[in-house]
Amino acid sequence: ALFLKEYPTFMVMAGLCIILLGMVIVFAGIYALLPARQNIAAQGDKHSLPLLLGIGALVGFGSGLTGVGGPVLSVPLMVILGFAPLTAIATSQVIQITAALSGTLGNVSNGAIDFSVAAWVTVLELGGVILGARLAHTVSTATLKKTVSVVCILVGGFVLARAIMQS
Repeated sequence: ALFLKEYPTFMVMAGLCIILLGMVIVFAGIYALLPARQNIAAQGDKHSLPLLLGIGALVGFGSGLTGVGGPVLSVPLMVILGFAPLTAIATSQVIQITAALSGTLGNVSNGAIDFSVAAWVTVLELGGVILGARLAHTVSTATLKKTVSVVCILVGGFVLARAIMQS
């Protein structure tokens, strides 16, 4: 009975979290399009370790809170904090592999995976990753940064619109 009483409050909070997530992603995209500033995080700088640990903790918390994948949060945050777009993307893919493996093991143990669907999605996703990685390594940093920014704005806008329509 307590769960049913608390459920509406939980749903409102979940909706607000998703709206906040969409706003953060849009902000990150817009912020990254602004003229270049001095980078907070230089690659290889030993002072960037605490920054990376903070990003990891924040992204982990945000992912657990919203259910959205870590790269949706880590790429915009890393770009905002001055990491090169290619570094942010490559780092997020490693994060994604770790999280996906962990989630997969949990879902396999619960029998929650439709392996025929997973096989098709995996093949298509791997093809997309290979093409995307090749493209990311052939374009300039400025072009990649603009592309990541536009994708953030579009994804964040979609998340916002969907959350608002569902509330």
